Amino acid sequence: MYVYSIINHQLTTFKAIQLDQSEQKKSENLLHSLKGCSDLKSDNIKFQLYELYNKHLQKEIDLKTKSYHTKEDFAQEMFLHFFETLEKIRTSILPIENFIQILNDKKPSNNELKSGVVEKSIDINVNNSKLFLKDLLTNDNTPQYKNQKSAEEKIAIEKEFDKLISESTLNDIENKILINIGKGETIKQTAEKLGLSISRINNLYHRAINKIQNDKNILPKEFDDFANELNNKFKFGDSKKIKEILIENPILINKDKDEFFIKIKDLALLLNLSETEIFQILLKTPSLIGFRPDTIKENVKNSADILNISEKEFIEAALSRPQLFYLKSETLKENIKNSAKIFNITEKEFIKAALIQPQLFYQKPETLYENIRNSAVIFDITEKKFIKAALSRPQLFYQKPETLKENIKNSSNLFNITEKEFIKAAIKHPPLFSLKPETLKENVKNSSNLFNISEDEFIKAALRQPQLFSQKPETLYENIKNSSNLFNITEKEFIKVALKQPQLFYQKTETLNNNVSRLAELLNLEKNEILQLGQNSPSMLFSNPENLIKKIRIEKYYKEIKGKKNDKFVLIFDSIDRIYNKILAYLIKTNATDCIVSAKNYVDYVNSHPEKIYEFKLPKSEFNEDFIKFTKDFFMKHTKKCNVKFLIAK
Repeated sequence: MYVYSIINHQLTTFKAIQLDQSEQKKSENLLHSLKGCSDLKSDNIKFQLYELYNKHLQKEIDLKTKSYHTKEDFAQEMFLHFFETLEKIRTSILPIENFIQILNDKKPSNNELKSGVVEKSIDINVNNSKLFLKDLLTNDNTPQYKNQKSAEEKIAIEKEFDKLISESTLNDIENKILINIGKGETIKQTAEKLGLSISRINNLYHRAINKIQNDKNILPKEFDDFANELNNKFKFGDSKKIKEILIENPILINKDKDEFFIKIKDLALLLNLSETEIFQILLKTPSLIGFRPDTIKENVKNSADILNISEKEFIEAALSRPQLFYLKSETLKENIKNSAKIFNITEKEFIKAALIQPQLFYQKPETLYENIRNSAVIFDITEKKFIKAALSRPQLFYQKPETLKENIKNSSNLFNITEKEFIKAAIKHPPLFSLKPETLKENVKNSSNLFNISEDEFIKAALRQPQLFSQKPETLYENIKNSSNLFNITEKEFIKVALKQPQLFYQKTETLNNNVSRLAELLNLEKNEILQLGQNSPSMLFSNPENLIKKIRIEKYYKEIKGKKNDKFVLIFDSIDRIYNKILAYLIKTNATDCIVSAKNYVDYVNSHPEKIYEFKLPKSEFNEDFIKFTKDFFMKHTKKCNVKFLIAK
């Protein structure tokens, strides 16, 4: 392996000065006019040529200096070279045709290298001499350098560079890039071989150089200086962390400082954020520095329109996932459309989930669907059921199925329950799928200690209300303390009630108090009477009071149908449909003369007597319309017709 190009501080020739057709024509005319003209007239022509070439020269200077040369010194040299060449053309020393080539061939000299670069060496001894960084050239010069060394030297260098790479903190892709370039391949050839873009390979190449320099403690002083400057300017509080980010992202260190700070300022103004916030965004997503501020602003506007949210809301979402700032709005729209279609949900539902986890906006729909499919198989549930759970916990859409599977296995082992039981609980409360099993176990342990109950008792309650697994024990205990004061009972008595209805553990005391007050008002009872009822039937304490009153009235309707009136609450904690089912079962039972019908077998009776005619006597009531509809739907489902006569009292 020949890795002679491992540390690069000399630059290849760039071809930035390339004129378009109209510029080229204008240049040729001006150069021909310049040739042989007088000193007085030449000043005007040279100025016109300067205006024509200025932007191209600036680009050439940027490319050739990057972070390794003093830009100001080279810029001065470049423009001096420009005017000297023009003078040589005027006096016929140089031909016009060579003008652009002469400009392109101008490169910074070694003495223009920034301080701290040339003088540092890698500890490789070849013939008792150290190799300096300036001697380790680019792949364009590697063959020449290689030919200057003896066979013995080449073997020694190869061996030492193998060691150098193996001792560095490079990842696999960085290793491959250095190996390929070390063999004499160009950046372009390496990009084609590895299936990556040229810019990506170039960025990774420079990152590898930075890492090796840092590992060998020969990183240019500019990294520390720039990290400290950024830390002081933006009050980040950790210049070491900034330096690590600069090493990982050459695009930041290679930017002109003035341009870097101007871009931060412009972005802050356009996005209505502080410069510190913009800087923190760049630390998360350094590639953002490569986009024009007005392009980002336009993207924010278009994306916010697509999502039907304000620009401010879009920016808030993008702060956690800065890739959204430069994700093309057309791509965003297409991703939303395709993801919603694949998941069989509305675009509005997908957007709602993605605003919670903005990563979903730029994930490939096919990748997300693959996750859904694999996760549904692991959980032994339908894809539809998994998607429903993931809509309330969007992280599930892109979390690796293998990770979820491991979490399920470990959590169920820790709680001594089956994986099926854990999955059933996690479907009700999806955060359980992604929370660390150790965190859940710690919550269970601390909560059961605080409540003075066994872990098994707590787990049993939490399987009914899975939020308990993820709630902070301190929060739950504070709730118990406040609620027991409200009920005027001991904490032990409240916990006993809450174990029957575990939702009480995390129901806010203010909500309970409001519900109790409203129920007392609606039922014309004292507050303490409602609290006593709540101890026997805890679910009434967090039911919607208006809905509860409606069920009480439906229960009275049921009692009128039966001809029995009593004031005890029996069915009010059932759903309205369940109460209607009980009324229907009773009416079918009263119409059955050939066998005994109960609430358990009334459906079988109806199915086995499809031609039977029923007569249902109903009192005059506001609920007749709803109940009749419920009855018709029931019979149409089971017998495809409704052979029921409704006799309503006047």
